[in-house]
Amino acid sequence: MENLEILKNIFIFSGFDKDGLTRIHGLAVEETHKKTDPIYWEGDAPDWLFIVIKGKVKLFKQSKAGKETILRIVGAGETFGEVPLFDGRPHSDSAKAMEPTDVLKIPRTEFLGMVREHPYVAYELILEFSRRLRDAQDVVQGLAVERVEKRIVNLLLKLADRIGRGRRNQSPDSGDSNASGYRGHGGQHRGDHHPHRLAPVQRGLD
Repeated sequence: MENLEILKNIFIFSGFDKDGLTRIHGLAVEETHKKTDPIYWEGDAPDWLFIVIKGKVKLFKQSKAGKETILRIVGAGETFGEVPLFDGRPHSDSAKAMEPTDVLKIPRTEFLGMVREHPYVAYELILEFSRRLRDAQDVVQGLAVERVEKRIVNLLLKLADRIGRGRRNQSPDSGDSNASGYRGHGGQHRGDHHPHRLAPVQRGLD
């Protein structure tokens, strides 16, 4: 039940009702990782969508000399590994647990079936990718014109803001677990625009 609540608060699954979330959870594989455990390496095949249930994961690039450059830190209730699921190319980064971490993995074929059956999943992913692209552009600009101290402060402020949003999204007031509504910006009910619900898994997965 706890994992269902976490799934409901993840942006791409927030439009599914309890039965839909239960089916999604049934597709997932749960893994537990110790601190520093690798979850995947750069060059691995993109076979899974990853969801952090507990803990933290760092996404990074590693130079030939072994130096790591952290690209993103993923916390509970966030997803990673989405981009290569669409083009099928190998992972361009590596992922490693920063502390004891639990993740859910949804197979690529099942996830792509969801996207085909429920276009609003793709729409939410586009919004998320746009946000990440803007964040990346801000980082690049900061690297070019800001002092190291200011860049660190800005990154810490962004991290604090993300943590605050995550706690608000997971608050008990976020809604009934049986709700099938899908709310957009300004409280608009997304269910009015996206009446779909999770169809049987066999559809769209051939």
